[in-house]
Amino acid sequence: MSSASSPLTTRSSLVEWTSRFVQPPGEHYLGPDDAFIIDLATSFVPSIVRLAARILTPEGEIHYQEHELETVTTRQLVRQIFRAREGFLMGLAVSLLQGSGATEWNWASVGLTRSATGGGDPYHGLAQNYFDLGSPLFWPGQRYRVPSEGPGFFRQAVEADPIAGVNISIVVPENARWRPVALEAELVTDATVANRRFILEAQRTGVTLFRTAADVVQTASLTFRYVAGHWGESGANRDGVILVNWPDHAFLSHNESDALVSSVANLQGGDNFGAPAIYVEEWFERG
Repeated sequence: MSSASSPLTTRSSLVEWTSRFVQPPGEHYLGPDDAFIIDLATSFVPSIVRLAARILTPEGEIHYQEHELETVTTRQLVRQIFRAREGFLMGLAVSLLQGSGATEWNWASVGLTRSATGGGDPYHGLAQNYFDLGSPLFWPGQRYRVPSEGPGFFRQAVEADPIAGVNISIVVPENARWRPVALEAELVTDATVANRRFILEAQRTGVTLFRTAADVVQTASLTFRYVAGHWGESGANRDGVILVNWPDHAFLSHNESDALVSSVANLQGGDNFGAPAIYVEEWFERG
């Protein structure tokens, strides 16, 4: 014996759309328990960022929703959750109101989360990428990129001046991924008779990954400037400038405790490095 099926019944929708010719205005309907969740990191602080959304409400009105958040620690991920207005999400933008662009990076990931308390993890990603002054992050219309995808931002950093008799040590900053492009450091040798040779190493948790060395030695009472980069053949002494070859695609990560260090052969107690300068391509890397 069989019985006729009964139609499913639910609470009547606040907004109804025809099944022919006219489509709903967006694929994301934000319910009462939905919220925007944004992860933000910048290499310049303080930076102020605005999240702006355009929502079609059940009453048929266009509602503009804006929220601002600030980063106060360099390369430190900030997460905030903002309750969304109910309706169809029509568009979204993340823009930099105060901060530094061009030579610095600003990275954001925006998604949707659902919870009665406004917490929890994203259930849908909307937009994720780097953005800049005058170049907001948009949804829809832009690629969803992980932080290490695409070109990084080029920046120069001047490191601390080592004391006499101590080698250079440059640790990759927190939440950063580096591709070293060039390093320059000046070494002044004391009067002790010895042949010093400049050696540059990439280390991971104190263990040497690889190293490179200058072709020439530096004797007593001299001032040499060492410049490491992807030069091909390093060659000889060029009026006190020594080129040291370095691989072009050597990536270093703070998450792996990577560092650039010098290991000068026969370094004497009176030998003194100046403050080294390093030029790198940098990406944000989640800690």
